[in-house]
Amino acid sequence: MFVRYLAKYWLVKGEYQKNELIDIDYKSAEVRFRLPIGKKLSISIGSIYRTYEKAYGFLPIMDYLNDNAWWELAYEYHTDQLYEMVDPFTGESIGYDYLWFNQEGQIIAASDADYRNGVFQNVVNRYNAEELSKIGSFADLAVVAGVDFYHYKKNFWLHLYGNILTKHQLMSGDERYSYNNFVEGDWIDYSAGSVFGFRIGKNLGVFSEVTLQRYWDRNLKEIKVGLNYKL
Repeated sequence: MFVRYLAKYWLVKGEYQKNELIDIDYKSAEVRFRLPIGKKLSISIGSIYRTYEKAYGFLPIMDYLNDNAWWELAYEYHTDQLYEMVDPFTGESIGYDYLWFNQEGQIIAASDADYRNGVFQNVVNRYNAEELSKIGSFADLAVVAGVDFYHYKKNFWLHLYGNILTKHQLMSGDERYSYNNFVEGDWIDYSAGSVFGFRIGKNLGVFSEVTLQRYWDRNLKEIKVGLNYKL
């Protein structure tokens, strides 16, 4: 969701984006100088200020496993019980493994392998979310530059755009968890896409939007299609 005001030589824009599929959530505000080139093309440059709640690039589980075994984390959420495996035909022991139980005492995995390949991923996600929530929010300022192409006719319209963000500067938040610490040098975020539509008859129209975006370590690829009906 965004709001933008476009003048001949400048523009301002505010945006809020939350997408749980790629786990991204931020707010941004930007101001740019704009240079029209002919009637359809323009380039722009300015600054963008973004606020966000998550320490992108940081995975708490990696730090944890550097100093601890995986089952130590598992014991914070679940319990296990050693059992002997017996060959049903010979009655001989074929080794030992573990049953895993949730806090209600229900079996959730019949072996360490089943636990690690299934349940433990949920434990990791929960641990990461809990640890990241303790870090707090961030804000950064960056240079933003872009290009836009507009084409409008009575029955067809098209908008192509591309933007890059670079020279990021952390403005608030714990510097230990800044995204700058998890990449080599400064990084480039980008967004690009197209929006187009055309009329079918007097009252009906079709539109489509294609979005490609990489902000921090989150990649978004979207295609939207819809109908417009004029009452």
